[in-house]
Amino acid sequence: MTSTADTTAFVLLEPTRLETMVRGDRGSGNQIGGSEPEVLVIGAGLAGTEAAWQVAQAGVRVRLVEMRPVRRSPAHHSGEFAELVCSNSFGALSSDRAAGLLQEELRRLGSLVIGTADQHAVPAGGALAVDRGRYSAALTAALEAHPLVTVERREQSELPGPNQITVLATGPSPPMRWRSSCAASPAAMTATSSMPPARSWRGNRSIWA
Repeated sequence: MTSTADTTAFVLLEPTRLETMVRGDRGSGNQIGGSEPEVLVIGAGLAGTEAAWQVAQAGVRVRLVEMRPVRRSPAHHSGEFAELVCSNSFGALSSDRAAGLLQEELRRLGSLVIGTADQHAVPAGGALAVDRGRYSAALTAALEAHPLVTVERREQSELPGPNQITVLATGPSPPMRWRSSCAASPAAMTATSSMPPARSWRGNRSIWA
């Protein structure tokens, strides 16, 4: 398995909270005493981009925090979302291959990441490959134009509060200063095993074959 880019996401939700928000029962919001639910997504790589889109499409407000271009990693060259810093290929298109089957499943589920890849595909034999610049620019434009998505270009300096529903899509190496507080945070899940499995969901970064 080869990952085209960082696709790690960790999220901790109280049971049925997001489901309740999507159904429209929004009495308590995302915070105690709040009135308007909002999901915080930290990181606008492939995972964060897709997470923000899906939550917003479900009718829930999203605050998407991305540190670029304020701060860039050595691997990134732009401030666009879901920048592909490794291969520009998402793997085989054929559904008899693992990558192709996953792509088709994502298409049927309304994936922004794969739908945009289809729109900006370049010749690559039997694989789905994209024009990197146009692909990332299109994803960025789609999220910035979504009425339920607020984009904040800044670095997240600390973990969110205990009542904030959060998706951490910061990749395999979140900021070191977060790690000491991860075990104490009931709102965020990182690569450690500090949170009870029953209250967390962990995504695998090796998505693309």
